[in-house]
Amino acid sequence: MLQEQEKAMNIPELREHKVSFPGAVLFFAVMLMAFVPARIAQTFTTIYSFTGAADGGGPMWGLVQGTDGSFYGTTGDGGTSHGGTVFRITPTGSLTTLYNFDGVDGVTSSGELALGADGNLYGITANGLTGFGTVFQVTPAGVLTTLHTFSGADGGNPMGGLVSGNDGNFYGTTMSGGASGSGTFFRITPSGTFANLYSFDPDGTPAGSAAPRAALVLGNDGNFYGTTTAYGAGTTFMITPGGTFTTLHTFQYTDGQDPFGALALGTDGNFYGTTIDGGATGNGVIFKMTPSGTVTVLHSFDSVDGISPWAGLALGPDGNLYGSTTMAGAGGSGTLFEITPDGAFTLLHSFSGVDGYMPEGALLLGKDGNFYGTSEGGGRGAIFRLPPMRRALPRRNQSPR
Repeated sequence: MLQEQEKAMNIPELREHKVSFPGAVLFFAVMLMAFVPARIAQTFTTIYSFTGAADGGGPMWGLVQGTDGSFYGTTGDGGTSHGGTVFRITPTGSLTTLYNFDGVDGVTSSGELALGADGNLYGITANGLTGFGTVFQVTPAGVLTTLHTFSGADGGNPMGGLVSGNDGNFYGTTMSGGASGSGTFFRITPSGTFANLYSFDPDGTPAGSAAPRAALVLGNDGNFYGTTTAYGAGTTFMITPGGTFTTLHTFQYTDGQDPFGALALGTDGNFYGTTIDGGATGNGVIFKMTPSGTVTVLHSFDSVDGISPWAGLALGPDGNLYGSTTMAGAGGSGTLFEITPDGAFTLLHSFSGVDGYMPEGALLLGKDGNFYGTSEGGGRGAIFRLPPMRRALPRRNQSPR
C-alpha cells in the first residue's frame, strides 16, 4: 500500500492539484479499488437430472468432451438392463442414451471415458461376466466393442479409467488381481492388444503400494503419475510406460490419507491432488507434490467448506485448480471450490440435495470455458455447469480528477 501511495505521489497531475489530506485518502482508495480485479459471482446450473429408467442413474464419474463438442459419460446403474449406460449430452442439456450395459459386456462402468485419436471413446467396467471387469471401445453413435476381459491373473476390477500415452496407446490400473492380488498397471492398444506391465505389491518397499483407485496422469516427462489407497494411508507413485515403478510419497495421516482422486498437472509442473481423510481436521486435504515427491498440504477441509473430496482436481483457464467435496458444506451435500497453486481457497457452491449431492467425479473444463460435472445423488443424479471464478479487468480509466 505504501509503495502504491509513493508511486501515486509521483503522478504529475496529483502534484499540480495539491490534493488535501481527506481528498488524498479518497483518491488513493478509489485508485486502489480501480486496480484490484473484482471477483464475479458464479452461476451454478443443473442442465440434466437422471430418472434411473432408460437414461440410467448414479453418474459417479466425470465427463469427457468429444470432437463434436458434446460431452460423454457413464452411469453406474439404471438403464434398460440395470447395468448402467453410456450417454451423450450437449452443453445445453439434451441427453441421448447411447448404450445399455447388460452384464455380458460388463457392468458398472468406472472412471471417466477417454477420447481416442480416432474420435471413439474408451473406458472400463469394474465387473462383468467374469467378475473382473473389461476394457471397451464405444463409438459416438453407441456401437460398443469389448477389447479385453480381465481374468484376475492379469488384473481385476479397474476403477480409474484410461489415459492416453504419448505413443497413442491407453494405460490404466486395476484395484485387484495380478501377481500379488493387489492390482496391476497395463497397456492396451486401440485395437485391443493387451499387456500387463506391473503388479502392485503391498509387501514391497516401502509397503502400501497397492489398490490404485484413481486414473493416472501423464507427466511432462512422458511417465505416468498416480496414487494408491490401501495398506496404510496411501501413496503417490511414478511409473514409466515400460512398467518401472517408483514410490514418491507415503502419506502419514497428518498430510492426508486415502488419495481417491487422480492427480492434476499444474502449469508450474507440480502435481495437485486430494485425500478423503486426514489432515489437520481429519476431513481430507488438498496437496501439492513436486515431480520428485515432496508434498505440501495447501488446505485442510472442515465441515464449512466440505469434507471428503473423492475426485481429483481440474486445471482452470486461470491456472488455478477446481474441485469438489462429497459431503458437508452449507447444504450438507458437498461443495465446489477453487484453490490457487499457493493455497488460497474459495468456496464456490454448496449442494443442497435438491441440486444434487455427492459429486464424486472430477470437473471437466469445456471448450466454452465452463466447468461441467456430475453428482451421484439428488434423485438419480445430475449433470451441472459452473463457470470458473472470473475477475473483472482493472478499471484504469476511472480515476478521479
